[in-house]
Amino acid sequence: MDRVHGLDDASHAVDGGEDGMAGLHAVSGRPAPGAGEVLVSIEASSVNGLDTIVRAGGLRIMTGRRFPLGVGLDFAGVVAATGAGVHQHQVGDRVWGTVQPLKRHTVGGAAEYVVVPADRIGPAPAGVSSVEAASLVVAGATALIALRDTLHLTSGERLLIRGAAGGAGTAAVQLAHAMGGHVTALSRGRHAEALRELGADEVFDYGATTADQIGPFDVILDTVGSQLNGYRRRLTREGRMATIALSASSMAAIAASSVHGGRRSAR
Repeated sequence: MDRVHGLDDASHAVDGGEDGMAGLHAVSGRPAPGAGEVLVSIEASSVNGLDTIVRAGGLRIMTGRRFPLGVGLDFAGVVAATGAGVHQHQVGDRVWGTVQPLKRHTVGGAAEYVVVPADRIGPAPAGVSSVEAASLVVAGATALIALRDTLHLTSGERLLIRGAAGGAGTAAVQLAHAMGGHVTALSRGRHAEALRELGADEVFDYGATTADQIGPFDVILDTVGSQLNGYRRRLTREGRMATIALSASSMAAIAASSVHGGRRSAR
C-alpha cells in the first residue's frame, strides 16, 4: 500500500518555457509515486550549469522541443510518500537526490514536490542544512566521479582545475586535496584566498595566466569548455584530461582527441 503524509491537492513547480524564461506553474493534481518511486517534499534545490544550458535550448536533441521543461536537477527535502515495493525509505526521512538528467521532465527539483525512483535519493548528511545539501548533490557527485572514476587521480599527482571557484570546481579542490593531489586552481583572482583555504596549493588568476605559463600536469579537470587543446598540451606523457563543460568547443576537442589519439586524452 502506498504511504502518504501531509499532502494537499495542489503543488507548484518552476519550469523553463519555449522562450527560455522560467516561470511558476501549478501542477494539476497531487503527484503520486508509482511502484518503486518516492514522493519528496522539496525544501531546497540548486541551479546548475545544465539547467541554464537546457533553458537556452542547448540540449534539444536530448530534451526535445516540448514545453514546459522542469528546472532543477538536484534537491533536498523530506519523503512525503512511498510507492509499492519501496522499503529502504520511510515517510519523514530527510533525503537528498536528483532527477534523471537525461529524461524530459515537466517537473524537476525546483518544485514543491517531485516523484523520483527510490534509487535516486539517499539519506541527507546530518548537520547540514537543506540548502547546503542541495548545493552539493550534482556539483559534488560530478567532481567525485571525474576525479575518482574518470581521471583516476592518485596521491602525489599534479592536478589543474580550471574554473575552480564554481560549484563543481570548489568540490573538486577539496576532494583532490583529500585524495593527496597537488592542486593548482585557475579562477578569478578574487577567489584565491578562499580556494587556498579549501586546499589548493597554488592559485592563478585566469585573466593573467595563459596555458603555456603553468604546468605540466598529470591531470587536468576542466569546467570551462574553452581552449582545451592548449591546456591538453600541458599534460605529462601519461597525463589525463577531462571536461565537464558542455559546449561546442569542448565537444569538438573531445572529437578531435578521439580521432587523432595520442598520449594525452580529453574526455
